[in-house]
Amino acid sequence: MQTYAFSEQVLSDFNDIPSKRVLKDMIMRTNLSADTKALLIDIADFAIKVGTTALAIGRKVLQIALAAVNTLPSMTVGMIVALLLAMLIASVPLVGGTMAAVLGPLLLALGLTNGAIQDLTRSDVGKRFQAFIARVQELTEMI
Repeated sequence: MQTYAFSEQVLSDFNDIPSKRVLKDMIMRTNLSADTKALLIDIADFAIKVGTTALAIGRKVLQIALAAVNTLPSMTVGMIVALLLAMLIASVPLVGGTMAAVLGPLLLALGLTNGAIQDLTRSDVGKRFQAFIARVQELTEMI
């Protein structure tokens, strides 16, 4: 069994997450299906115990995902459009599955890249994204 030493900064980062009630309210206000909402709420309930401290991993993951969607809206839309196009291609009889297997990843890469370029050309998003990357790198170096 491998042990990790987490700094106080990492532990305090996990304390700066929204409460379950706030996340649940945010999830319930979306236009997602009831099954998807239930799954996201289940993810928010996931936590692990590190020594004597409980870390709400699920709430942190949802916080990062919601922040990414709010910070990078064009990239999110590009990803959704690419996945929808891949699903449409897959529905073509006989050759759709093969074409979707080849074109799906290419469409996803194109959609994400185009959306990222649009999002990062806005100066405020670029600065916030660089701060986010620095924070994630800081967390991964500690692990």
